[in-house]
Amino acid sequence: EGETLLERVAALQDYHGFSFSLVQLAARIVLDSGLPITVVPLDATHQVPLTPETMEEKVRPMDNPISRFVIQATGYDRRKSRFRDAKREFYLHDPLAVGVAIHRDLVMTEPLSLSVVTEKGEHLGQSLERAEQEKNGPKTDVCLGVDPEKFLKLFLARLEV
Repeated sequence: EGETLLERVAALQDYHGFSFSLVQLAARIVLDSGLPITVVPLDATHQVPLTPETMEEKVRPMDNPISRFVIQATGYDRRKSRFRDAKREFYLHDPLAVGVAIHRDLVMTEPLSLSVVTEKGEHLGQSLERAEQEKNGPKTDVCLGVDPEKFLKLFLARLEV
């Protein structure tokens, strides 16, 4: 008889901690489901950073509760022109993912057959393209390119009250 989901999570918990392992196992289940899915990887979100120039020229002049929240949430320090942890840019991971859900035309995608490693070891949690012999499985749309100007325009429009 096969392992239950809870047994698999419990086994993985011993290796990396409960929430990390649960997310990886859930990701594998979702990617294997065959549902229409779009993945927005970090290399896509790194194409649309907030910069000090954007903060000074676009976000700060709005001076409304939402723009002030963005300043606070990003840890932007106008005196140093830096974000949290002294970073020069702040990547908009979640906002881009939401933007893609609203406007698919913000990104260029390619259908790939992905899986998530859930076995203990150094690759636990990594998403990998399936081996050639397994590529007939479910496809996931993976964002490979972003229209940064279009996304930033949408993001800034949502900050206006």
